[in-house]
Amino acid sequence: MIQCKCSIELFEWGRFKILLMRKSSKQNETKEKSIVQSETFTDGKIGGLGSQKDALTALFLKDNRNFAEVFNHTILRDDPVNPEGLSTEDIRETATIRLTENGCITLTQYRDVVKCAKDGTSQLILGIENQTLDDFQMSFRVMARDFINYARQVRLVTDRHAKEAREKKGTGKSDQAENDAGMEITVASKAANGEYISRFYQTDQLSPCITLVIYWGKDSWSGPRSLSDMFRGNKWAVYAPDYAIYVLEVQKMTEEEILSYNDDLKMVFGCVRYSQHKKELERFLAENEDALERTSWTARNVMVEMMGSAKLKKLFLKNTSEDGKGDYTMVQALKEMLDDAITKGREEGREEGREEGREEGRREERKNTEREALRADKAERELAILRARMARHGLK
Repeated sequence: MIQCKCSIELFEWGRFKILLMRKSSKQNETKEKSIVQSETFTDGKIGGLGSQKDALTALFLKDNRNFAEVFNHTILRDDPVNPEGLSTEDIRETATIRLTENGCITLTQYRDVVKCAKDGTSQLILGIENQTLDDFQMSFRVMARDFINYARQVRLVTDRHAKEAREKKGTGKSDQAENDAGMEITVASKAANGEYISRFYQTDQLSPCITLVIYWGKDSWSGPRSLSDMFRGNKWAVYAPDYAIYVLEVQKMTEEEILSYNDDLKMVFGCVRYSQHKKELERFLAENEDALERTSWTARNVMVEMMGSAKLKKLFLKNTSEDGKGDYTMVQALKEMLDDAITKGREEGREEGREEGREEGRREERKNTEREALRADKAERELAILRARMARHGLK
């Protein structure tokens, strides 16, 4: 029987918690192996488990057409991706990194949505992160997600070359690399050859990874837009490599931008954009009533959730169905919500007007009382003066 002793160390790297287990055996020489348990924390959420808004927006943007349009209208205007060429990737991204000769760590991160676009031999990894609140670590979070994707790609390449080397060895062939001229590299020169050591050849390549942050918040985005924003005035920051991120602020979208999208995205962006301005929302809905009726069930759910109206949510869930059948429409639900808000506003206005009238009456009453007091005081003073004069003349 082999007796083992283990020592466990816990250390943190950014948002990762890493559990490093060192194993030693009496039978063999001491070896280091890493067993890593990593967790991702995002606004109090573990492993990407989030709120209803997170789940609905992620589901909505998983649609290839919506996903492609968001990127094509923001980042990839000059070289758009084809929705039909998109494939869905696992939102759980894992990469193994070697720390010691015999030990490694495994890092895991979760994305809201991630897809892969292909065009010939070119491949592009695209990810979306939805935010409803400012995150002052956002540039680091995006960099960490992209880093793990690149680390996974590198690992896949090195594992492939290692497998090829083992297969060569198994068939009795010498494990030799070839240089650009096709010459075999001798065993003596292998140690000095970067390709052999890293298992990443000069002809190997990585696929670029682009992450877009969609900010649905009511206020302007005040989080960092690059890694350098987190250095906050450090005088040496200019020498450090920077990492910029892409942020789409829904509240800052122009109507021209909103109207350029398909019906689902147009109505979701528009309703969120104008949700704090009832008159503008009423106008936008009136001008795009047909587009609203063509929206999908998922898009309508996103609108209801992101607009934050309890009245609209109640009306929508009570009176609409997923198959779109029935006399009650999304337009009616939104109109009832707006009518309710307008009626409430008018009632509040009338009550405010009545209160102002009552306050004005109280102010006038106070003024009248003050005027009466002044008149009484003046009459009293005049009477006192008259009495003094009469006394001087011996009159009573």
